[in-house]
Amino acid sequence: MEREKLLERIRTFPDRPGVYLMHDAAGNVLYVGKAKSLRKRVASYFRRTGYASPRLRKLVDSVSDISTIRTESEAEALITEAKLIKKYQPFFNVELKMGERYPYVKITRERFPRIVITRHREEDGGTYLGPFTRVTEIRRLLRLVERYFPLRSCSRNLDEGPYETRPCMRHALGRCLAPCAGRCSESEYGERIADILLLLKGNTSH
Repeated sequence: MEREKLLERIRTFPDRPGVYLMHDAAGNVLYVGKAKSLRKRVASYFRRTGYASPRLRKLVDSVSDISTIRTESEAEALITEAKLIKKYQPFFNVELKMGERYPYVKITRERFPRIVITRHREEDGGTYLGPFTRVTEIRRLLRLVERYFPLRSCSRNLDEGPYETRPCMRHALGRCLAPCAGRCSESEYGERIADILLLLKGNTSH
């Protein structure tokens, strides 16, 4: 498709969330991206005259056509984007194709679980939430979780005893329930985990 016709078509894209697929002249998918506004996001690629990244310049020069998929929300767009990247394995989606772009919050499968941030989802029995687009926002949220729902952060195996006789400094600072020293029961700890799951899933009604 000629560049002018492509630009004219982009102007008809909806000002709504969705996913866009950039194709080369042979119809191959070069890149898959998500957008809060399909029209504004896709148009931004063609407004620039200079690109800091040679890879981005090469992508724009290679685009012959663009297709879109409307979604009801940005969250749905994120999920759709990940599925399409997995399906097409586009050359220019290096970061997400390698599974190193969006982080997950993982609640480990242990007697007294921990919360960790990971970029790799595995079949290990843990509970994964996400993926999330910005790790800084997740770290900020987890700092609030630590303040109001203190859990252990150490990797010590607490599935079996013996436990410590004295808790660590984190307990004294109010940042750990000290299950390692028997300062809280498994059921009490489990209640905190349930509350955190509700919080991270966006359910804060109780």
